[in-house]
Amino acid sequence: MFLFVQRSKQRVSYVTTLIIGLFVLFLTITTILTAFEKMNLLLLIYFYSYIQIVVSCIRYIPQILLNYRRKSTDGWSIGYVLFNFIGGILSIIQMFFLAFNYDDWSSLLGSITKLALGILTIGFNVVFIIQHYILYKNTSKQQSDDYQILDDNAHVQTTTTDS
Repeated sequence: MFLFVQRSKQRVSYVTTLIIGLFVLFLTITTILTAFEKMNLLLLIYFYSYIQIVVSCIRYIPQILLNYRRKSTDGWSIGYVLFNFIGGILSIIQMFFLAFNYDDWSSLLGSITKLALGILTIGFNVVFIIQHYILYKNTSKQQSDDYQILDDNAHVQTTTTDS
């Protein structure tokens, strides 16, 4: 699907295409090995979950860098970030409650993917919250009549609209 999503001058980068291609190739090979009983199904599920962790980590980084380059968080929803942050906290709290309820603290590491996704979600959303409410909190008020044109993320050009 990502190969067909192109808008004007936007295109999927070669690095992204390479990473997705490697993930698909790896998961295809391991799925075939599992289908022919050369590999355990649980191991295959772990591989899928590890890919999910990597993808979740990668998806946050471009937005953090874009906010840093623009010195602004204007144009994206902080509400989504706050709900995502709360979801990460609740996910980890659920794991602790289950471990406490069954008196099995080793189960916290039994679902390493869930724990890692919760920690990653909380960590990246803390960065977004700091960017929005502390680092760049006044930039949206100062740039109310401006919009920014990004050219291949190389530089930022500010253009003022006519009122």
